[in-house]
Amino acid sequence: MRTIITLTIALFVSVNAFNQPAPPNPELSANPSGGGISGVIIDESTDKPVEFATIGIYNQADSSLITGTITDQDGRFTIERLPNGSYYVDIRFIGYTNMRVNKITVDNNNKNLDLGRIGLQQAVSQLGEVEIVAERASVEYKLDKKVVSVNQAVAAAGGNAIDVLENTPSIQTDANGDLLLRGSSSFTVLIDGKPSVLDGSDALRQLPASVIQSIEIITNPSAKYDPEGTSGIINVVTKKNRQSGLNGVVNGALFNTGEYSTDLLLNYKYNRFNFFTGIELNRRTSPGTYDSRRESYYGDTTNILLTEGNRTWSRGGRTFRFGSDFNINDRSTLSFSGNFGGFFFGMKNSSGYHEFTLPEGTEDFYMQESRFGVDQKYYGLNLNYQHKFNESGHDLSGNIYYSDRSRENINEVQNRVTDKNWNAIDITPGRLRSREVTGFSDLRAKLDYTLPIGETNKMEAGYQGRYYRGDADYLWESFDPDFGSWLEDEGFSNVYTFSRNIQAGYLMFSSQNRVISIMGGLRAEYTDRIIDQLTLDEQYRVHRLDFFPTLSLSREFGNGHQLQASYSRRLNRPRGWNLNPISIYVDPLNIRSGNPLLEPEYIDSWEFNYIKSSGKNYLSVETYYRQTRNMITWIRELRDDDVMVQTFANLDRDLSVGTEVSGNIQVTKWWETMASINLYHYRIDPSQIN
Repeated sequence: MRTIITLTIALFVSVNAFNQPAPPNPELSANPSGGGISGVIIDESTDKPVEFATIGIYNQADSSLITGTITDQDGRFTIERLPNGSYYVDIRFIGYTNMRVNKITVDNNNKNLDLGRIGLQQAVSQLGEVEIVAERASVEYKLDKKVVSVNQAVAAAGGNAIDVLENTPSIQTDANGDLLLRGSSSFTVLIDGKPSVLDGSDALRQLPASVIQSIEIITNPSAKYDPEGTSGIINVVTKKNRQSGLNGVVNGALFNTGEYSTDLLLNYKYNRFNFFTGIELNRRTSPGTYDSRRESYYGDTTNILLTEGNRTWSRGGRTFRFGSDFNINDRSTLSFSGNFGGFFFGMKNSSGYHEFTLPEGTEDFYMQESRFGVDQKYYGLNLNYQHKFNESGHDLSGNIYYSDRSRENINEVQNRVTDKNWNAIDITPGRLRSREVTGFSDLRAKLDYTLPIGETNKMEAGYQGRYYRGDADYLWESFDPDFGSWLEDEGFSNVYTFSRNIQAGYLMFSSQNRVISIMGGLRAEYTDRIIDQLTLDEQYRVHRLDFFPTLSLSREFGNGHQLQASYSRRLNRPRGWNLNPISIYVDPLNIRSGNPLLEPEYIDSWEFNYIKSSGKNYLSVETYYRQTRNMITWIRELRDDDVMVQTFANLDRDLSVGTEVSGNIQVTKWWETMASINLYHYRIDPSQIN
């Protein structure tokens, strides 16, 4: 919360500075065209920009205040229309030692002075030991995002990104340990602003908490971001060690249940080069029990199916990371990074089924043992280039990203008829098995351009092209006890391919002044989607042109009060397995098939937030309204043979409205308490099914 408080103070100082006219000074001569001073303020120890630092321009002769400003989100500042004369620059920010740059002369030969990168030292006190005076709050609220500081998440030590986020406002976890952002599991994961090879919770499980600097929760992303994901974006910012020489860190955790996690990170910096590498290993298990009741009505007869059992989930993974940065010159940087590895998750399930009819009729008992496993291997490569035309924020950056995944799913089911005490009656159980091998590749190219307009305005424009391709080979088998072998059922085995080509462009404008901060933009996307169902010899193709507007507003008041409002339009694209039209057996009582005519979900999201901060203490009240059109949901139909057929359809819409209240209290220096509550109303309106 230090950042928010500092913003309020910085604006207060700037307002007073601009409202105080400078006294006449004979040493300052008129300069019709005006001179200018610019620079970038950074944290000397981390090399990160310092946002909202106060910049004051003073007359060198009598120390009278001439003008002032504050730095933007990149730490940059620009002051124009200065008359000829001698000045000094005073730089201040809470938690840092004041900095002064003396003897700056503006004349006809030196009209535009670039002070370059100016480092601020963090303020510390020496009382027998070094004590940090200014410490980041655990959660910070900015114009378009919420930033969670991992350094403050002591309880997540030895864990992963999910352990960090599970006690964070707007985040919940379900029974399987997957994250939900505002109640939705559909969100996009970025690593340092770049795409992740894995999706959603799978990506966050492979990131140890020890390598994370902060996590940004963006519920209403700007037009600059890919609009994929119902509830927004989770961007993981990793630690960057820029110290010269070789350094590293290793962490490990072992649990009495046999679970473990460990990671190693090494970094080497020499002159203009920086190299890093790391490895992470983890394994988790999650046992549980369940029971269910299903009633089916056939005229005067009711069929009842009772199920109870226990199951154990297991998850694990291994990842190897590497990369390097090369500072070509003071304005250009080339970076390359990559990762490869694999992860697995599986479930062992043992269930008892009791099926009977009312009025009294048939009654059956049987047991089912099932095993489900997923083994996935992947790799991803990133190439980045950034060029700064000057220090005022005039930038050009490009990124090329490629990832490849191969995945094998195996599901085996064994059924045995029993008596009411679950003792086996049949000698040979029925055994069924499905095996699905899939492959995915994703190629993206992105170009972003930023142009400052004056001191407080900025225009951004960019392009992104994306080509995604996947294929799947599905095999269904039954076990023949007479021959002791598995036999393929060609009626349910199938092969299909899926490709999607997306071309997108965006334009944004932002402005920051003493009254209000605003950021708005528009993104346009053209999509070409093709499904080839090779087994059925059928092809399905979709062309779409979509527009995604975004808007964010923020106003700071005195004493740490802040109001925010935002809007974004997003979409959730159907996955390949949602679209494959052929039937696939899940188990003997359930069949699943896709719908090749599915359209994307379109989400309109509004938010209005109030934040009150004081030191590390804060109170936030966030209200949100989210409407989804073309909602993708399960459609279930019970056949006469008591088999449930499941497919997908676009329902008309759903509505979600809620209020989220959260607060943080720093009780003592070593004790911090945070609590949150989310009250919401959710409604589905299935008035139209496609």
